[in-house]
Amino acid sequence: MIMSNFINESERHAELYNDFTLRQQRAIDIVTLVTLTSRDDVYIREFLHTNQITDSEIHWLERTGHYLPVHA
Repeated sequence: MIMSNFINESERHAELYNDFTLRQQRAIDIVTLVTLTSRDDVYIREFLHTNQITDSEIHWLERTGHYLPVHA
């Protein structure tokens, strides 16, 4: 799998200034809520998927430090 460190300018701006889209803010709010109640990575990922948070959004949460899995 080829990975890229490239992020577009809108993502860079959002990360620098905490100026997130509604979708990004919703994902941050959901992961913050669930990590307050559990540290079980399997449960957290299932909870995120149940709330329509995709794997790419979970990866974004990890990359930006909003979600730090125990196994990482």
